[in-house]
Amino acid sequence: MILTKESDIGSHIKKEPLCRVYYIYGEEAYLKDLCVRRLRRRAVTKGQEAFNFHRFSGKGLSMDELEQAIATLPFLSEKNCVLVEDVELDKLAKPDMERLKAILSDLPPDTVLIFSMMNVEGGPKKSAKHKAIVDLAAKNGCVCCFEKRKSGDLIRFVRERIQSRGCEISPQNAALLVERVGEDMTTLATEVRKLTAYQQKGEITRQIIEKLTAKQLEASVFELSRAIVANNVPNAIEILHELFDLKEEPVNICGVLSMAFVDLYRAKVAVVNRKSQKDILEKFDYKGRDFRVRNALRDSDRFSKAVLYQILQILSRTDEKLKSAKGDRNIMLEQAVMEIFFCRQRERKI
Repeated sequence: MILTKESDIGSHIKKEPLCRVYYIYGEEAYLKDLCVRRLRRRAVTKGQEAFNFHRFSGKGLSMDELEQAIATLPFLSEKNCVLVEDVELDKLAKPDMERLKAILSDLPPDTVLIFSMMNVEGGPKKSAKHKAIVDLAAKNGCVCCFEKRKSGDLIRFVRERIQSRGCEISPQNAALLVERVGEDMTTLATEVRKLTAYQQKGEITRQIIEKLTAKQLEASVFELSRAIVANNVPNAIEILHELFDLKEEPVNICGVLSMAFVDLYRAKVAVVNRKSQKDILEKFDYKGRDFRVRNALRDSDRFSKAVLYQILQILSRTDEKLKSAKGDRNIMLEQAVMEIFFCRQRERKI
């Protein structure tokens, strides 16, 4: 069995008989951790953890110890739970790999074995060894894949979490929160707890969000890019100085700004060649960030392809200078931003 929807996985853990093995992987750490915790609560009787829960690090995993833990009979409980974290399958010797396959093929009915790939890439596409274990887990139990959530999913997540804590938030303000703090669900959950603890009940407004949350670097720099797109020099310089006041590294600011203009350049090339948003998403990795493509397609008509290419050259040279040259890096980056504006003005005069 393979499950990818959070609702299906939650329903399975809550209502259905537990499988003998679970293999949990994917990009979204918050959902992986939540799944493991739910499985542990369901499998291990409260107060019996010392007898019925066994935890192993996947690094240097001993097959002898794993087999012994799996064979342990549950004490005053229906299930014996074994958790293996971040098993390094590609580093397993062939005999250990064969033993692991044999273990997965013949698990006791009263044992729940959980493979949690929190910090190790664990998908079937990673290697033949990973695919073999994923296939066995799917055949004899359940594989749970948690990919990065799209912006719409994150907005729903924020609203549901806030409503469950006795407050309300509009879709627009939920989107604002995602934009300000980023798409990491662990961070979003933390910010939701902070906002609801402050408000306690009622509406969480834009003013409360702006008061209690700090913009992540990416959000602030994309705001800088929007000021450049709008040809608003004073606003761009103000945002840049705010980033400097927050002690953000100029090389990091330059890197995120380059990402924004790479998006614009890709969008411009797509438009020139009569390609669509779907074509861009198929060609490049914007998983969960398709809004960046939409915004780039919307704004790309403000630039010529030649100017966008020149801007990328400016940012590339600036990145190299920031990483190697001596001097005030804040000034270097500010000069680069002004050079971008001059580049746009020169084109308009031609």
